[in-house]
Amino acid sequence: MVPGRFDPLRLPAVWREALEGCLPARLRERPRMRLRREADGWRLWLRRAGEEHLLGEAAPTDPGTLGRLLASGGKGVERVLELPADRVLIRRATFPSQVRANLDSVLGYEIERLTPFSRDALYFAWRLAERQPHDRLAVEIAVVPRGVVDPWLRELREAGAPWPVRLTWEGAWAGADLLPALRRGGGGRARRWSGALAWALILGLSAMVLATPLWQKRQVVLALGEQLQRARKQAVEVSDLRRRLEQATRSAHALLDRKRSTPSVTRLLQRLTELVPDDSWVSYLDVRKGKVQLRGESPQAAALVERLARQPGFRNVAFRSPVVQIPNSTRERFHIVFDYGEGHE
Repeated sequence: MVPGRFDPLRLPAVWREALEGCLPARLRERPRMRLRREADGWRLWLRRAGEEHLLGEAAPTDPGTLGRLLASGGKGVERVLELPADRVLIRRATFPSQVRANLDSVLGYEIERLTPFSRDALYFAWRLAERQPHDRLAVEIAVVPRGVVDPWLRELREAGAPWPVRLTWEGAWAGADLLPALRRGGGGRARRWSGALAWALILGLSAMVLATPLWQKRQVVLALGEQLQRARKQAVEVSDLRRRLEQATRSAHALLDRKRSTPSVTRLLQRLTELVPDDSWVSYLDVRKGKVQLRGESPQAAALVERLARQPGFRNVAFRSPVVQIPNSTRERFHIVFDYGEGHE
């Protein structure tokens, strides 16, 4: 939440944090298991009482060992699957403040404009970023392709592990979670205690309301009358917001139509997959308005440029910066740019 600005969407989380703050330290600080999928297998760490230690390692082909490590954390442990920072794409965007209550839906339309992927192919999370004028919202969005994460989640399921509570990454903001709400795991003992306390508080307040003397009911009626007046005013505002949202939706559809008329990024990815040799790889791809940037490593970067330049639809292929020889290696680090247009094939 942006400092100094009240956000009603954060109210349930604020209540929960306040209730958890009243719990004893041993209940408030839940044990946390951090899972990392490295190139050679799984590594698991357990954080308890402010200290973290390595639980062990397991090969991808050894679900039995992985299952035993996952079970060794005990009950109530919070499992977090942590991705390397370079696997997560961060984008920033601004929206009218009127869409705050429907920001999830708006981002669902905009995610395909901000990234080269469709919404169904992504896990994503967002937060409100730095302060903006009162009529604008600044949003920071983190996305990761499902094709990167789903194989690792399948390995966890095959090991008999429950679904991770959170999917996050190195350097993520507090509380960041890329998993959809329906696919997250359950909470720990502290969360159950805080929920029980919340219900106890609600029942206690209900009992107080029922025991209120009858003479106070007149004040309640007066207060409801004031609320009715405010509700009528808000209904007019809601109608205006609905009209603006419909305008924003039409604009979004116009953007989608414009996107459909631009060269296909999926087709570009397919062609690059066929053109880049097996001994080379691309670590960064950026496509904007027909301009393509590639960064990666290859034993023969110049030969890769020549190969791309011969392809129909690839124009002005050149190095963006000098080729760098990787120390103690025969590989070269390259940065290539070119113009892409399917209509020129």
